Amino acid sequence: MLLSAEHLSKNYATRPLFDDVSLYLNERERIGVIGVNGTGKSTLLKILAGVETPDTGAVTVGRGTRIAYLPQNPEMHDEYTVLEQVFSGFDPAFREKITGSPVEKPYDVSSYKKPDNPVLAEYGGVKLAKNDEEYLLLELLPSVANGFLKRRRAEEFEASKAAAAPADVKVEEVKTEAPITGETIAAPMGGRIIEV
Repeated sequence: MLLSAEHLSKNYATRPLFDDVSLYLNERERIGVIGVNGTGKSTLLKILAGVETPDTGAVTVGRGTRIAYLPQNPEMHDEYTVLEQVFSGFDPAFREKITGSPVEKPYDVSSYKKPDNPVLAEYGGVKLAKNDEEYLLLELLPSVANGFLKRRRAEEFEASKAAAAPADVKVEEVKTEAPITGETIAAPMGGRIIEV
């Protein structure tokens, strides 16, 4: 057994949070603590982790078992890296067991190659990624971004061609019963313009 908690109770002033709670946790078991705000979920976890003591009852931790507790509002250190923050509550031996090193190793970026951002001649010579957001997508998910961005450039290219093409002009003859009155002006391409 990894952990057993028997007959736990906790009160704040005259308000009871929980009373006579027992639980047992064996290897490979997982539990979830569910309840509305203010019912003592966080307090129960703090008691199980040894951060707080129960008013009654006892918590027993199995031999060789280490309990770690991540509070809702952990103390953050601006100078820490993310990995240092994650392991700040652990001894270096535990970190080494998990990561293979008791200290953070710098990442080797010497072999990193930024992805190509090719010019697409078939779409008017524009680059595949046109802005920082698209380039980041190309960098993080190249296989997805390649197809997505090519479709986007194709749509933009077709839209620009449609906007640049001369508009089709449709001319219809309209017959009216009433005679045309008013001054007419000779049109430069034949026909006439009527001022109404």
